[in-house]
Amino acid sequence: MTFFSKSLPVNILSYRARDYFCRYFKKQTGSTFLEYLNLIRLSHIHKDLLTTDETLTDLMDRHGVTNYRVFSRLFREQYNCTPSFREPNPFFRLQ
Repeated sequence: MTFFSKSLPVNILSYRARDYFCRYFKKQTGSTFLEYLNLIRLSHIHKDLLTTDETLTDLMDRHGVTNYRVFSRLFREQYNCTPSFREPNPFFRLQ
């Protein structure tokens, strides 16, 4: 199991250490730690959606995503489609 698939405890560091880490991380990467972590989680779930038959719920659980609404919004912003894009569309049927 890797770091991005676990939920992170909020109180790992003291307030000052968290504040310093957040400022340092943003200065070095141009994004917040949470934005970066979510991007990693999104990319792994997207890859797994394309290459496995696992359900979205299982993938979200495996990669540490706990809020479907936030995940769905971020996924749509990143990939211009919903995370359920591989589900068959009931309105489109091949003849």
